[in-house]
Amino acid sequence: MPITRRALGTLVAAGLLARPATAARSALLDAMVAFDAVYIPALALTQAVQQDAGAAPRARAAMQRLHGRWPALRVALEIRKPADWSATFETVARQIDTADAAVALANWAAAHDALEPVRAALLRAREGAGIDYFPDRLARFHEPMELLASAGARGLLPISPPMRSEIERAFAEARAHWRGIEQNLPEAADHRMSSRRFLQFKAALADGSKALTALSDALRGSDDAALLKAARSIKPPFARLYSAFGADADETIDP
Repeated sequence: MPITRRALGTLVAAGLLARPATAARSALLDAMVAFDAVYIPALALTQAVQQDAGAAPRARAAMQRLHGRWPALRVALEIRKPADWSATFETVARQIDTADAAVALANWAAAHDALEPVRAALLRAREGAGIDYFPDRLARFHEPMELLASAGARGLLPISPPMRSEIERAFAEARAHWRGIEQNLPEAADHRMSSRRFLQFKAALADGSKALTALSDALRGSDDAALLKAARSIKPPFARLYSAFGADADETIDP
């Protein structure tokens, strides 16, 4: 059934379809989006299964998708890359193979740890080529966010002056990256996000902003327990925000 003009306008306004000016996506963007569509679920689920053993079948399936799709995705990226990324692709291939072997042994922590460097390697490659790719903005936020979440999870009371200084530094860095995220929001269509994932993205973005505001308020207060709770609360919205760029199990996204 064809989309009516009224329905098309509604989808464009909601960000679910690209506006005419952005309809012609670059081939490189398509290839990067297709890779993240299978990489992000594997990364997220190998983390999730460490807290919930019931996620193991989904984590295993996500890893199979990533490992199976990587050869074709590598070719697509290789053809479209703007510079020599050979060393980067070797790193990605090695880490995916390592993660796949760890999943076969149900060593989920090792699998997740093997996949983490993939994000960093591709971030460095894109930065070197001057490519502004929205998920990289989330990757930059990830490091200070993890420092905050770890400080909160340790729960050491009272907070020592050095720990407070560490939290303050991490918060300042996280807030700066978050502002860059809010000021450079992507088109949902450019990242081929389904309506469900787009709604997840919007909700997680709002929750992340609230969490940072709560942490800012806690830093101005004197309640150490409240500060640690606020620091821990930074991570869940980020996880939902980042995972919105991963495809659902029934989605096929080709470059």
